[in-house]
Amino acid sequence: MSQNNGLVFRRAETADDFQKIFELQNQNTVAALSKNDLKEGFLSGSFTLEQLRAVNDNICIMSCFAGWDLCGYHVASTPEFNKTSPLLMQMMQQCNKINYKGKTLSEYDCFIAGPTCIAKEYRGQNIYPQLIASSFDFLKNTRNLARLRLSFASELNPRSLNAQQKNGCEIIGEFEFNAHKFMLLCLDLEDI
Repeated sequence: MSQNNGLVFRRAETADDFQKIFELQNQNTVAALSKNDLKEGFLSGSFTLEQLRAVNDNICIMSCFAGWDLCGYHVASTPEFNKTSPLLMQMMQQCNKINYKGKTLSEYDCFIAGPTCIAKEYRGQNIYPQLIASSFDFLKNTRNLARLRLSFASELNPRSLNAQQKNGCEIIGEFEFNAHKFMLLCLDLEDI
């Protein structure tokens, strides 16, 4: 757990944490947002409460709180955990095709980063990079061997793409899913 300017960054723990994450997620899916609100970013998929607990057990859901308010969260999970997600499986199929630093992505230990969601009233307060840094600290403390952070962003979600690139991720490929184009992004933890 870390604190910064009254914000608390910690792994999700309680039933209340998961309920708040579930509610924030459901307020920010493509289906829940107006066309105008989609410009501010959106989530391409969603988890049930049971899936949120399971993904937290898999690696973690890093959360940010201001008092009792959930400001945002960031999910990190293993590729194996995501084998039931058609979107992520489409992304993972690219791992045998894309070379990164002289090896295919499938030759690296990696983890899937995302989704990440920041509550509307807390956007623009530097929470995203702090969630990512807290997730990396958690990974280091658990001695997770994953070296590469893999994530994606829809071409229709420039806010997500820009936030990830601003925090060191680079576009290393692209793929299509349900007639939409997605960028595959990577960050080598050895570079930070």
